[in-house]
Amino acid sequence: MAMASAVAWLRDAHVAARFQRLCGKQRVAIDSNGASPNKPKAKAMQQNGGVHHRHNGKGSGYHGESGNGSTASEHGQAQNGNGTATAISNGAGNGKPANGNSGVGNAAQHISPQTGDKGTTKIVHNNPLLWAVFLVASTVAEEEFFIAFLPIMFWNYDFFIGRRVVLLWFVAEYSGTALKDVIRWERPSSDIVIREATDGHSKEYGMPSTHTTSGSIITMALVYFSSLRYEMDLLPAVAVAAVLITCMGLSRVYSGHHSFCDVLGALLLVTAVMVVGSVWVDTIDSILMTPSLLGPAASLAVGLVFILMYPHPPIMRETSKDMPIIVAVFLGFYIGLWMSVGVTNPRDNRHLEPYTFPSPGWPEIYAGVLRYVTGVFLLVVIRAVLKQLSLRFFSLFADKSKGPAKEQLLVVICYRLVTYGGTCMSCVALGPHWFRLLGVPTQEIV
Repeated sequence: MAMASAVAWLRDAHVAARFQRLCGKQRVAIDSNGASPNKPKAKAMQQNGGVHHRHNGKGSGYHGESGNGSTASEHGQAQNGNGTATAISNGAGNGKPANGNSGVGNAAQHISPQTGDKGTTKIVHNNPLLWAVFLVASTVAEEEFFIAFLPIMFWNYDFFIGRRVVLLWFVAEYSGTALKDVIRWERPSSDIVIREATDGHSKEYGMPSTHTTSGSIITMALVYFSSLRYEMDLLPAVAVAAVLITCMGLSRVYSGHHSFCDVLGALLLVTAVMVVGSVWVDTIDSILMTPSLLGPAASLAVGLVFILMYPHPPIMRETSKDMPIIVAVFLGFYIGLWMSVGVTNPRDNRHLEPYTFPSPGWPEIYAGVLRYVTGVFLLVVIRAVLKQLSLRFFSLFADKSKGPAKEQLLVVICYRLVTYGGTCMSCVALGPHWFRLLGVPTQEIV
């Protein structure tokens, strides 16, 4: 009973809304001229030729001024034409309308019944520092993050660690995405929380938060495998990782996309994957990197099984479109690494661990920057070409009667597998050859 009450409290959208207000995020009403309704009365009376309309003695004033002389915005409310108040900001007051419903949507509007003029709401961030921190943290799990981060891990850090991070990320991210379509818990209502993004991802299910899952598993795995492979002071690394994971989780609540329950569910999932994965990751990695054709065959088999067993919901959501990207990243990196080193039976140097943690000088920093800039540019070009070619090709087999080809599940799965699988494969198979031509070769791939 206590557990159920705790889960219900963590899922409550009002709890997330209070956190947003605590961090300085609120929705403020503005009129059609861009002015806030809590401006002086003279400003509000400029509407309709400067005449300020009133109803009866206890009715509501025009443009948000109440009959008792106080503005509705002071109570977080906007007036409708019937003398009742409708909440337009959860940044002040109780955030509840007079009809008992909680808040309004992200596209909330208040309308003057006298003139039909429409006023909209704007979102204000009163704490710029927290807004900036959460904005950066929320980019984790976005496509731009992977293009920016994963190449650094392989090109400028350690291929051995990179493979294991990708493997655990694949398991955790796929599991989190699938659980969304199994549990089917809706995101916090935009009538209560303030949600800025209105893309397809905001319409998918919320439990668990896959942004938190992605960022947390990468951070945890990177610290864990680095501590096994290199001589390093673990305490500062763990402290930094804890701060990063906390920021990533809270950013999802601040953005209005998730409740605290969604975030904690993601952290529990990541913990489970880390505990189990740390035991089996070396065995699975050695199978997938087998010098014979067994290596890529095993990778393809795993990818095919995960695609076929995905629990697609009755109505296709963004999670169904994200699943092939997750599988493609796994396939692209592992098959690409096998193409680079698997056929040569790379040496297992783990008996030499732990290594001294690398401390690059200026020549290494220059080489790393050059690899990163030129390599990312190459990947962006490859991704754009593959996307256009694969989408056009697979669209030829689409059922025109079912709408646009790029919205049909089979086309989405096929073209995203080719696009992102090919891009990740190029990162680890083509990238090292490109860098050797530039005179800045990567480390030996092991």
